[in-house]
Amino acid sequence: MVNLDKWASLSLVEQMANIGSEVGRAIKSRDGAIERALDLFSATAVCHSGLRLREILRARDEFLRLFLRRFYGF
Repeated sequence: MVNLDKWASLSLVEQMANIGSEVGRAIKSRDGAIERALDLFSATAVCHSGLRLREILRARDEFLRLFLRRFYGF
């Protein structure tokens, strides 16, 4: 689980860089990386609003679409 106070102290760029690292791990099929990436997307969404929130949620949706297609053929 993500410490929201610490996470909120990071800039959006730092948050997205951390998410990108987890997405990279998930692509390499490391255990727990998909769940961790989703946790980080959720924590980032809590910290932002407006257009930024919309773009964060869009990125999360694309991440989910990629992995659903990869593992389940959706």
